[in-house]
This record gives sequence, C-alpha cells and structure tokens, in this order.
Amino acid sequence: MRGAAIPLCMISTLAFVTACRPDTSSEPPRARAGEGLAGLGDRGLFRFELTLTPDPPIVGEFFRVVTNVRDARTGAPASMVHFELSAAMPEHGHGMTTSPEHHARGPGAYVSEGMKFHMAGPWVFSAEAEAAGVRDQISLPFEQPPRFR
Repeated sequence: MRGAAIPLCMISTLAFVTACRPDTSSEPPRARAGEGLAGLGDRGLFRFELTLTPDPPIVGEFFRVVTNVRDARTGAPASMVHFELSAAMPEHGHGMTTSPEHHARGPGAYVSEGMKFHMAGPWVFSAEAEAAGVRDQISLPFEQPPRFR
C-alpha cells in the first residue's frame, strides 16, 4: 500500500505545480538568439526587422541593433521622420541602464548603439516609427540567454 502512495503524491504535486503556473498561452513567443526579431506594427502599417550584433548579446556589454522599417503593403523602406528603440524587462519593472543613440543608416534603416542588457532573462524590444504622417509601433519579446564573458 505504501508503494502506491508515493506515485500518487508525486502526481498530486505535479498537478498542483502545473495548476499554479501563470497562463502564458496569450503571450507572443519570445525570440531566442539567432532567431529573427521581426513583425508588423500594432497598426499594421510598418514591418519592423531587428538584427542584433552580436547575436545574442553578451550580458553587461554593449551591442548594436540595426532596425529596418518597411511599408507593410509594398515592402519598400519607410522614409522616416521619427524613430525610437528601447528594451525593458516588464516582469521586473525596469528598462536598460543605458540611453542608446539612433542614427539613420539609409532609407528605412536605423542603427541603435549603446544598447546593453545588464541581466539575462525575458526582455521586450519596443520600436516606434513615424513616416509620411503615420505612426506605428511594435513590442518584440526576446529571451536573453545567460551569456557572459
């Protein structure tokens, strides 16, 4: 009788742990190192494509992000008058400890330098662009692995 109680106890514990887990089914999947960070903006006007160098970044070191912004209908580079990129850890309630600078690289392309993740874990990139009087934004979840030097 006692041998049967142990597996039942284990099953009860597993059921409890599973039931207490937060529901993440509605959250977008988090991109991992080497996977593309891209998608349509909230209004569906622009497609944002982010490339990290290095990919993945090294925790505690500066990295660069090149963002290409394209017209969602035509695929043509957007002629922007405004661009911003930041990253935060919403689950921790903080952003980066640096203030990145953004430089135009060509039509629809920006380079963001001075980006730094000071810890591994779930980050969210937030990009915003305005072109021809229209504004669109996107949030792209990213899982920073524990990569240190």
